[in-house]
Amino acid sequence: MAVDRAAVDSARGVALIAEFDQGRVAFVRGLSAESAVTVQEIAGALARPDRIVLSPGATAAALYSPELGQVQSITGLKAEIKVNEAALVTDLGPVTAITVDDAGTILIAAPGGIHALRAGSAAVLVAQAQDPAAIVIWRDGFVYADRAANEIVAASTRDEFPELTVIAQERDGIASPAGLAVMGGRLLVAVTGSLVFWDLETGMKAYEIPSPAQPTTLRHLGGAVSLNDPGDQPLWLVEPGLAGLGLAELGLAETDEQAPRVRFVPAAARQ
Repeated sequence: MAVDRAAVDSARGVALIAEFDQGRVAFVRGLSAESAVTVQEIAGALARPDRIVLSPGATAAALYSPELGQVQSITGLKAEIKVNEAALVTDLGPVTAITVDDAGTILIAAPGGIHALRAGSAAVLVAQAQDPAAIVIWRDGFVYADRAANEIVAASTRDEFPELTVIAQERDGIASPAGLAVMGGRLLVAVTGSLVFWDLETGMKAYEIPSPAQPTTLRHLGGAVSLNDPGDQPLWLVEPGLAGLGLAELGLAETDEQAPRVRFVPAAARQ
């Protein structure tokens, strides 16, 4: 089965993959185990999704097709897989980002704010934002980047009327934030010209490193985060090093050598 889109959880050895030729979607297990790899095709899944996202615990997934204007959640990935009915979201405007929690609640970023979509229900606006560019699940809530306001905002819950807290803004070096990814207890923020690591526990900037390329997306890939989609072009990977691994608790100091770094992977190296 060819792979045109994929979301991979390397820690759990699973992936949700899609191939466009026949419009198939499948769940892959055993990627990091000694047991054989299994591929389970998922009937009824949204064909040819442009985006696939796994939940933090890899128990659920979200698929989005801009061509169809639909999103869909798939739950029970660790047990009995359930494909929920796809929902039309064209009324929200252009979707800029999606994510999903372990229960299958999809969060959708679109002009004007963040919407929560639960299976069988209509999308509900849970946070207003001028131009939400990225969104990630964090604990009981979520964190999103507002590109127009140059802000990173944390929401306390994924229900209506969460408490919203601005955790970083323009004076902290947040300029046109384009992507977010959680790496350990830190939030990776792709901004103009650099990558900012924000400590979600202390509410302070941990690192800022130059970005050699303009990120087009932030996706977990193994233990790293890619700045662009895998394909025929070279790949840029952000590797955490020892940063964010609780060094203070081990009595170790974080040094520049231990800071996260960006690695260039030529296309030929992945063939």
